[in-house]
Amino acid sequence: MYAKIENGQLTKYPYTIGDIQKDNPQTSFCLPLNEETMSSFNIVSVSSTEPPSVTYRQYLSEGTPEKQDDDWKQVWVINTFPPKEIAEKAKEFRASAYREEADPLFFKSQRGEIDKQVWLDKVAEIKARYPE
Repeated sequence: MYAKIENGQLTKYPYTIGDIQKDNPQTSFCLPLNEETMSSFNIVSVSSTEPPSVTYRQYLSEGTPEKQDDDWKQVWVINTFPPKEIAEKAKEFRASAYREEADPLFFKSQRGEIDKQVWLDKVAEIKARYPE
């Protein structure tokens, strides 16, 4: 991932190989771009970063890279869904959790393989995790 820097400020991100060719149509570039070429065209490499974990109430978007020491780093922004979407997502996640986690325990309790309370505890845990 690349970014274009002018006067010490990030002006375009992402900045692609197509962008550098479009901005410099009379120039041929050897790929991958080396540090000298990047520097002469005010291009910096942006290091990938691990995205943070989010809940069903949140989603990630990529922010504007930030300079940290001498490197430019990818930035993640945690956004929150609107309340109506959160309720819909909670319903979807809850239904999925019931199918994957609680239903197998229900059938085990019906066959007498586990105590019924194990299943009831799982249902309560799922309701708490994804409230209505």
